[in-house]
Amino acid sequence: MTTASWVRTDDYFVGAVIGEGSFGRVVHGRHKVDGRDVAIKVVDKHSLVRNPAWRDSVLQEQRLLRELRSCNRIVQLYSSFHDAECLYLVLECCRGGDLQGLLRQQQLHTGMHVCVDTQWQQSVSYYAREIWMALAFLHDREIVHADVKPSNILLTERGEVRLADFGAAVDLARNRNKKESIGDQPVCYQGSTSYASPEIIRGNPLCRLTIAVDLWSYGCLVYAMFAGGSPFTAETGLLVVERVGRYIKSDLEVKKEYFRYLPEIWKSLVLSLLEPSAELRIKAPTTANLNDASCDLWREATLNFQNLCLPAKPNWLQYTNTMKDGKLGWSVFLV
Repeated sequence: MTTASWVRTDDYFVGAVIGEGSFGRVVHGRHKVDGRDVAIKVVDKHSLVRNPAWRDSVLQEQRLLRELRSCNRIVQLYSSFHDAECLYLVLECCRGGDLQGLLRQQQLHTGMHVCVDTQWQQSVSYYAREIWMALAFLHDREIVHADVKPSNILLTERGEVRLADFGAAVDLARNRNKKESIGDQPVCYQGSTSYASPEIIRGNPLCRLTIAVDLWSYGCLVYAMFAGGSPFTAETGLLVVERVGRYIKSDLEVKKEYFRYLPEIWKSLVLSLLEPSAELRIKAPTTANLNDASCDLWREATLNFQNLCLPAKPNWLQYTNTMKDGKLGWSVFLV
């Protein structure tokens, strides 16, 4: 897929809307020449003019995805272009849906609130490893994703992980170089409250974002893969804050009760990730130190980072491509 500036919407058959967010919508597309299926993020320029913060987030996502192309665990940006009305990001098409949908279907399949069967535990080990390797790639480059949650973990048709949505990310090194480091100018957190760390939600949304923010969110994500959602999910942001506050004030035995549904091998890791103090939160492995003794807890929980196999590809959702009157569409059905 080309990255040349002459790419246009006319180069694609455009199909159904497959996602929507605060910045715009995502539609299914197929290149008219090479036949590649893509996901096209369509952002209205007028909304960006009205909201400079949105504009900065969209342009940052475009820049980061270009810079992070070498990591195959991050959704790929094939090209970007614009016309008089919209900005378009042509992204990798992830036919497996997202982790949130997979969790929902797993719950429906088991008829339980908690996903505990052996096959699913093996899948969790794989997803946990792959998600962490994507985050480690970012952290090695001093980038905080700042919105780690199941709906931002996309899955390919084969079940491979793709970390997506970099609109809330913070480039610590770039900020320092611009004399706008976290120590000099707080950065506004834009991620999901249910997966936000205590240092984020303690009253002031303007805070000092660090890599520890992603570690807390990752701990909530691992919990969600067994329980279906974050341990702090609530109907409103205020209730989330109250739940996190109660967790922070509780003693160790009460904290362990939060994770009674988790297999024993995962409890210690999640407890260490959900340490209320950012400074005391477990230090995570990077792509360079996975074999260090300090990473034993991670390796034990994930059944050896290096030797996990791809789980069976998601079979809960299938797409069939349809063409009618020159227009592309998807039919979606459960299997």
